[in-house]
Amino acid sequence: MIKGNNTTIESIEFSGATVPHRNGAGIRLEGAGLTLRDCYFHHNENGILTSNNPASDVLVEYSEFAHNGFGDGYSHNLYISNIRSFVLRYSYVHHVVGHNVKSRALKNQISYNRIMDGSDGSASYAIDLPNGGAAHVVGNVIHQGPATQNPTVVSYGAEGLANPVNELYFANNTVVDDLPAGGRFIFVGDGAAPVRIMNNVFSGPGPVLTGPGELQNNLVIAKSEFVDAGGFDYRLKDVAAANGRGAQPGPESGLKRKRD
Repeated sequence: MIKGNNTTIESIEFSGATVPHRNGAGIRLEGAGLTLRDCYFHHNENGILTSNNPASDVLVEYSEFAHNGFGDGYSHNLYISNIRSFVLRYSYVHHVVGHNVKSRALKNQISYNRIMDGSDGSASYAIDLPNGGAAHVVGNVIHQGPATQNPTVVSYGAEGLANPVNELYFANNTVVDDLPAGGRFIFVGDGAAPVRIMNNVFSGPGPVLTGPGELQNNLVIAKSEFVDAGGFDYRLKDVAAANGRGAQPGPESGLKRKRD
């Protein structure tokens, strides 16, 4: 448990956290502010669990989260509560009973990660933003496996939009659904605006968007267009029709590059 403020943790392995209430965490953040870098969380009841703190900003980068969760669906690889902002980037999140990434933060930036089930993972949502908020989901590789517990891959506002700003920008992601019967790639709760889904590659059966939103320049492609879909190498082949099809999202989308 971390009660201090503005903590930085680097290059630590966290494993085996359990408590009688089944929500033990590799890190339980009670203070305001955490930077986490180059860490590995595995086989905890939660990887990271934060308390509600409107003054808290959490940055996680270059880290791995795997096989966390008690197994009851109420604990997750990352569970971010009501904080000011959450950034997850350059990380690998996989294999959980529950959600891979769950955040109730006012602002969320989830960028350039691999969020995966693999052949035997059984996550519920890959990304769950249950209360909405200002969310940028950009440049990730997201995979839902055949053993998933929920046919929805990414969920936004499923528990009601509880934040003052509820905007979703979902751009430049590759999303693969291996659920044989198909599911839905993105669910958005009523009332979110704007919702822009742009420049993404989707592969698998089911609707791209359920709920309000604007679809721009997205492609649904066969798995045969990837270098090695069976080995989870989702780079496009040189001859894939999707090559060169990206479009500039434009400054109006809110996807301007920000300095760190």
